[in-house]
Amino acid sequence: MKIGFVGGTGHIGKGLALRWGKGSNHEIFIGSRNESRGREAAEEYSRLLDEAGYEHEISGGDNRFAVENSDVVLVCIPYKSVFETMESLSSVFDDQVLISPVVPMFKSEGQFGCDDCCAALDIDNATPEGVRVVSAFHTVPAKPLYEFDNPLECDVIVCGENDAKMVVFDLIDDIDGMRGLDGGDLSVSRLTEAVTPLLLNVSINNDISHPMIKFISP
Repeated sequence: MKIGFVGGTGHIGKGLALRWGKGSNHEIFIGSRNESRGREAAEEYSRLLDEAGYEHEISGGDNRFAVENSDVVLVCIPYKSVFETMESLSSVFDDQVLISPVVPMFKSEGQFGCDDCCAALDIDNATPEGVRVVSAFHTVPAKPLYEFDNPLECDVIVCGENDAKMVVFDLIDDIDGMRGLDGGDLSVSRLTEAVTPLLLNVSINNDISHPMIKFISP
């Protein structure tokens, strides 16, 4: 599958690009506002996979390059940049599945919180009609993703319309140890986005490094 990353030079973009980039199942396109930065990031990720002995297909450029070459697009940018970025890319979106791990998060007086909005719904409203938005990966910390040979024993809640969610479930299955769970339609994303600042507060207040979520049935 061809997977593009809008803002693929950041933490979550790097981790997922490395996980999906190892091997020959997927072709990865790293995007950035700055074309040269996108290329540099793709070269860095390629070097890391080369050193680990993996085949890969990773290339970089600007965000338009990443979108127009991909079947699935991840939007890995801060919430404050969502509307401007989506507007600048509206002409190159087609009928891709767009995955949002975006969280409308803030920090105040040493604690993290979430704005009273939903990033996934805002992205859905800001993209052309044929684009199918799915929210996922809000509760996956970046650093464990970088360790791309280590299984990730965690769950990922996925929200959106059913056909698009199936595409995302397949991608989740490609990451060792990760399990995708159906959270419902896109409106439920408001709840899953709010879990990110909760995990960060738990991490800070209890000295727990990189907490993740796993649902257990007794």
